[in-house]
Amino acid sequence: MAIELTGFQAAILKFQEAIQRAKKLLQAEAGQTPVRFMVGPTLVSFLEEESVTTNAIQSVLMAPPGESRPSGVRIVGDYSGWHLDNGFSHDILEEMNLGHLQRLAAEFGLKFSYYGPTHRWDIYDVEKKIGIRFLPNPDANPEWEMSSPLGNFCAWIAEQDGLVMLHGGTLSRNGESGVLLVGEGGSGKSGATLECVLNGFSTVGDDYVLVSTRPPFFVYPIIQSLKQDERGLQRLGITPSGDPNFQGKYILTLSSLLEPERIKPFKLTSIVVPKIVDTDTTLKECSSQEAFKALAIPVARQLPYDLKALFSITALLVRELPCYSLQVKRSDPNVVQVISDLCKSGEVPECWAY
Repeated sequence: MAIELTGFQAAILKFQEAIQRAKKLLQAEAGQTPVRFMVGPTLVSFLEEESVTTNAIQSVLMAPPGESRPSGVRIVGDYSGWHLDNGFSHDILEEMNLGHLQRLAAEFGLKFSYYGPTHRWDIYDVEKKIGIRFLPNPDANPEWEMSSPLGNFCAWIAEQDGLVMLHGGTLSRNGESGVLLVGEGGSGKSGATLECVLNGFSTVGDDYVLVSTRPPFFVYPIIQSLKQDERGLQRLGITPSGDPNFQGKYILTLSSLLEPERIKPFKLTSIVVPKIVDTDTTLKECSSQEAFKALAIPVARQLPYDLKALFSITALLVRELPCYSLQVKRSDPNVVQVISDLCKSGEVPECWAY
């Protein structure tokens, strides 16, 4: 007599089937050369039969150091539509509590994310360190994928190394300690980051960055691009080149602005919530609640985190670190000095490989 599975059990079996599919594809395509990138200390390889995400990975994510070593995580892209013919549809999630399914999947060592408009699935086995991305065809990636490729996988891999992937700008005056600028798009964090970098600061990025989940809190690079609109670039004396992205912003790279020794982890000493205003630039302490919202909400909207875990980590950050509100007058050069005064001494973690 056949045993009828519950919706949750059937979903878990589907996710396990996906990982088996990933293993077979990786074995079948073992002779191909994958693209490789770093997520904190972990080297990741990504293999796809048709080049869809490779160029974005090479231009956006952090490249591995020069020495050769085996990949800690392997991911494969399957754009054949196989998943649509094998039960991977929104039906898996219907009539289920998504949070409960995520927690149940985690008990089996599995992470997943589904993007309905393009029928895209990202599925990752934490213990096997194998992942698969399903697309119905090579043209089905959402437009924002090129700005932060494989973001779901990066977040899951970082979590294994005691890191959390957050959205913010980072600045250090001495390369050893510095600040995290957080807030919604248009708050001024990218402009402040770029202006300070042009005035001698170090950074590990102004988009997604990795932050250790226990004190002392160190911040690590993962995205090597910086984004700014045409008006912001012209204000800083930079001539835009290339085409703007889907947000209307131009892309610069850390390597084009900084020497390698200025792109390294540093210790966070404060969290800064910037906001562009028409009055004078001011800096004052702000509540942990204000910093929490600016830090957690953008990530909760964009990445498939367990919200309870995400909110717990961000709450710890804003409790342990001083938080400031930075009201930035548009085009005020004093912002460089204000942020410089906030940066204090610290030490670089010994585990950093670069």
